[in-house]
Amino acid sequence: MPRTKDNLKREAASLLSKMTVREKASLLYGRRFWYVTGRETGEDLPEIMITDGPSGLRKQCGKTDMIGLNESVPSIAYPTGSALASSWDPALLFSVGEALAEDCIKEDVAVILGPAVNHKRDPLCGRNFEYYSEDPVLTADLGTAMVQGIQSKGVGACVKHFACNSQEDARFFSDSIVDERALREIYLRQFEAILKRAQPWMVMTAYNKLNGTHCTENSRLMTDIARREWGFEGLFVTDWSAMRDQLAAYCAGLDLEMPGTVGSDLDLEEAVKSGALSEEVLDERAGKVLELLLKSQKRKPALPKRLQVQHLAVARRAAEESAVLVKNQNILPFTAKEPILVIGAFAKQPRYQGGGSSKVIPVLLENAFEELQKAGAEVVYAEGYHRSSTEPDEALIVEAASLAGQYRQTVVFAGLPESCETEGEDRTTLSLPASHNALIEAVLEANPEAAVVLTSGSPVTLPWESRAKAILCTYLAGCCGASAAANILLGKVSPSGKLAETWPLAYEDTPAAAYYHKHEDYAEYRESIFTGYRYYDSTQKAVLFPFGHGLSYTSFSYSDLSLDGHVGKGKPLTLSFRLKNTGKCLGKEIVQVYVQKKESAIFRPEKELKAFYKFTLGKGAEVRAVLTLPSESFAFYNAERGAWQTETGVYRILVGASSRDIRLSAEVYVAGDVLPVPDLRAVAPVYYDMPSAPQELPEEQFLALAKAKKPQERDRTIITRYSPIKDLAFSKGGRPIYESIVKRASSNPDPEMAKTNLKMAMDMPVMNLFMGNSRRSEVDKILQIANGGTPEE
Repeated sequence: MPRTKDNLKREAASLLSKMTVREKASLLYGRRFWYVTGRETGEDLPEIMITDGPSGLRKQCGKTDMIGLNESVPSIAYPTGSALASSWDPALLFSVGEALAEDCIKEDVAVILGPAVNHKRDPLCGRNFEYYSEDPVLTADLGTAMVQGIQSKGVGACVKHFACNSQEDARFFSDSIVDERALREIYLRQFEAILKRAQPWMVMTAYNKLNGTHCTENSRLMTDIARREWGFEGLFVTDWSAMRDQLAAYCAGLDLEMPGTVGSDLDLEEAVKSGALSEEVLDERAGKVLELLLKSQKRKPALPKRLQVQHLAVARRAAEESAVLVKNQNILPFTAKEPILVIGAFAKQPRYQGGGSSKVIPVLLENAFEELQKAGAEVVYAEGYHRSSTEPDEALIVEAASLAGQYRQTVVFAGLPESCETEGEDRTTLSLPASHNALIEAVLEANPEAAVVLTSGSPVTLPWESRAKAILCTYLAGCCGASAAANILLGKVSPSGKLAETWPLAYEDTPAAAYYHKHEDYAEYRESIFTGYRYYDSTQKAVLFPFGHGLSYTSFSYSDLSLDGHVGKGKPLTLSFRLKNTGKCLGKEIVQVYVQKKESAIFRPEKELKAFYKFTLGKGAEVRAVLTLPSESFAFYNAERGAWQTETGVYRILVGASSRDIRLSAEVYVAGDVLPVPDLRAVAPVYYDMPSAPQELPEEQFLALAKAKKPQERDRTIITRYSPIKDLAFSKGGRPIYESIVKRASSNPDPEMAKTNLKMAMDMPVMNLFMGNSRRSEVDKILQIANGGTPEE
């Protein structure tokens, strides 16, 4: 009999009925860093492996870690989340998901830890390369497709990080303070869609607190919202070493601790005996883990004979579809019939992935210099800058500029080095390294027609943009990104990606710049729903490149927009228009549909994305494009009622090629709910007039909107299991421990790696020093010493 959902539950319940309390408790925590086991239950249950990552399988067989420092089995590095999102193509992400799953099957991995779907609140977040977009609708559709692709092969997906994990600095203890409407419309919306549509096997909770409660212990997030409201049926797992209070977490809805703490089964058995934990709750949690183990026993599909070749082709196609041509004044494409001057160390030693838990060892790694040669071009090379340094080298710049004046076809490969973008550490600037900017300035002076290929996981500022005539943004394109870039540079592929995030002119222009990182212990999301293009377009602020922007080697015309009439509750709106390829080659156009409501009792962004589709059209081809907006597209979250609500009135439908390139528009009347709409002008008037709002939104208005009290800073002199390691420096008893950790973390011979190691170590909780190898009671004895006491026997 096939294992249906009901069969799984019945089988899990039957197994539970035979187990002792300790055997049940043994299911609730991991072993050996990556494993979940049923072998200690006395039943015929497997041990399964759960491992990273969102953009390629990172299976460690030897020494383990959670930040990508130790070796892993060679695998295919697919484009990172920020690149894939620029494809705006759910079908493509489904294909990447299938390939990732088959990579897992080959290595006997049951669940892959991805996708990462956190909202891109601020461009300085060090992990933005792993996340999709500043728009929850786009993230929702892409994330759903990725999960469905992975799970179509019988491998589990683990969606992360739930929720409001918008920074890497202080991520273990920072408290994200978010108003309810922003929480529902911006930060939870993609999770809601993915959990409802795709039912991932697992959801990983975030390290941070949300509105005062750690996400691992947040019953409102896990139980009230995800399980009861959204109908999530899978398992909640901690991020690695994120467990704090076991009993609080399990009672709140958490199911599994990873990588696990020695003696957890004994601690939980004692808790049941004392009445601190009910056996009913233990059964619920153990039941979810059993369902996971049983699902993992399902027969997996046979693997393709030429698995690696096929998956490399998927990775290459994904890189091609994701590259964004942000500027082109008749410079690209190049021709292979003339010599091409390639400048920049990235052309031979590419930056292709982010740092941290998503870092993989690629089975192969292409470079642009060789791929252009393979395509038949004569290629000349100049280094331009040192790969391992951010300081300009005058001799290398002079050499490159001299050559640039001699070659009509010149391209500079530049971007952010690995040290600028990594898990566990936020960026400090939006600037490119000085060595890259100085090189580009000099090359453009020598050859104004030089093209620039940018490689980074997130936006950067470009002081030379006005002088550059062609800029191709590849994001972090994976191990096959070089052949994809070569195909686009030579015109074999017409670029079709569009930006899934706004590129600002300066960091000071971003909506959270005045208070991002302002406090270590908490983050006030004062901008509320005005993030990304919702802020820039509402304030009419100039940007470098707008959300949804991307060029092609062809062109498209939009005409003849038609709407199907009035919209009522539960009734969708269908719109159609003519889309024509008016250029000289086959191309793909990503059509974007936004909704706008000018007259409203609630504060609203200037426009919001509600639908999109990527069309492929041959030269001269025309199609009647049809898109549908569900009735939910017109709803807002009424925090006063705790429910979604639609405001009656006239809405404007905007169809365009980007958030700032609207080609067609029409009005539609929407019959909404017969309910009062909250008017918050009295308590938070600044949100109704964002164009004239000060850069730093008043804290008192934000706290009124969020119905929150001003958060307090932690007491650094009292050391707990969950104090950041840096706080040991403030304790007389802890100071020697702190100095020992600093010495060990700084011992890496690579200065940049030593700096990263130290930064990450300082933010980690004291409990993580033991990596689950000591019982919590033993850790408490060390804490007594750190706090100046004598440990009790």
